[in-house]
Amino acid sequence: MGFRDGAATITATAGAGVLAALSWFYNSPIFGIVFGIILGAMVTEFVQSRAWKRTVNRELAVKNIETMYTPLFKEIASVMDQAQGFTYLTAFTTFEVGQCTRIKAEPYYLFIPADLQTKLSTFYSLVSKFNTLRTQVTAVRNFVLKEASEFYGVPIEEIMYTLVGGGITYSTTFLINPILYGKTSKRCFISSVS
Repeated sequence: MGFRDGAATITATAGAGVLAALSWFYNSPIFGIVFGIILGAMVTEFVQSRAWKRTVNRELAVKNIETMYTPLFKEIASVMDQAQGFTYLTAFTTFEVGQCTRIKAEPYYLFIPADLQTKLSTFYSLVSKFNTLRTQVTAVRNFVLKEASEFYGVPIEEIMYTLVGGGITYSTTFLINPILYGKTSKRCFISSVS
């Protein structure tokens, strides 16, 4: 309850108390009737006001969940799920952060508590940094392919990395991925454009 509501309730209660005292003091039915009407009106207004505020707060909470928290939760869960799957065999992907961008542009972003806003900003700045570094990884890949093409004298489209043990090939991936993870190559296969 806000200050204004509290002050109105205290004033009305004091007024009703004064009317009750006057009714008792003068032993007047008029004061009793007026007291009853005012007290009944105050109790009714107070109950209706509280019920209306609860309804508005509940509707606002449901709307916030639908418009902000559910999309953010799904986006963060997607980012976390993708990130846990990264290895030198699977490589990397760029994370989609459209929901965060959309929500930050809306005025209801201010309804998110300040400490949660700070955590979201930190998380999404790390995701943004990752996306930026992902672009640089592509530049490194292109540089390696350019250098390999110049070295072999033919256009190289991709360099693959294959793990081999006991004559069995376990897996193959693009060379840039193990380089980024610090893995050393057992065998390298170079593919050129024919």
